[in-house]
Amino acid sequence: MAGNIIPAIATTNAIIAGLIVLQALHLLHGAYDALVWPFLTAKPNKPITGSQLPPPNPECGACSDTYTIVRCNPKEVTLGELVSKALEHTIIGDGADDALDVTEVSVYEAGRLLADPDFESNLDKTLADLGCEQGKFLSLVDEDERWNTLTVAICSLPLVSSSSSSMPNAGTIRESEKASQLLLPTSRPRLKPKFKPAAPPTVNMEVDRTTLKRKHNPEETTTLEGEDGPVRKKIKPNSRLPSASPSKAQRLEEEGLVLLEDDVIILD
Repeated sequence: MAGNIIPAIATTNAIIAGLIVLQALHLLHGAYDALVWPFLTAKPNKPITGSQLPPPNPECGACSDTYTIVRCNPKEVTLGELVSKALEHTIIGDGADDALDVTEVSVYEAGRLLADPDFESNLDKTLADLGCEQGKFLSLVDEDERWNTLTVAICSLPLVSSSSSSMPNAGTIRESEKASQLLLPTSRPRLKPKFKPAAPPTVNMEVDRTTLKRKHNPEETTTLEGEDGPVRKKIKPNSRLPSASPSKAQRLEEEGLVLLEDDVIILD
């Protein structure tokens, strides 16, 4: 048995690595519809199978966010500049009324609150002072919960060719490079309306008690003459007799028997 362990582990690792590479090729080619979840089975005729990926969950915290990339110099760009430029570059809704500004969003970095409408002291600080270097992600959350979260990835600026120093207008190029410390992507991201699950149907717990009251049926009551006057008594349905139990003599008479004074029963 010990001699079969190493070949089994090597074979399994090779199969799994091959499946991962196949899925990575789909990602590199942008064929997201071809992605599957492969897994091994115990069936000898079909050892490898898979299933299609489910659609994104609108309630998922990762799938619902909108992602964008911003190239900047963290030592020169402030938090307020990055947030305002990112919001201006993002397509939000259909008109100007749907636009967001710095005062309407909260800024988080890995669960750390950097700014919100009531906390604006960090907007004038540079990203480097706040510890937001290259490779960090900033989350811009709408305070009114109308739009999904905009996640901004901070990336490095593109490298500048050294041949530009030999050009006659190298000083002008350096000044423009110094002024452009924040570069936005060519494609504009679009924020999606925040997904709100449908409210469960409300159940009316109020009961109309008038419908629970039993209606009066005059056939179910009878009027008897008593010592204190007429008395109404309830009788059984489909019966004209009072609801009282008959006496022993009455029951015997109904059965065709007669009960005498000395408790002698005479057959009719």
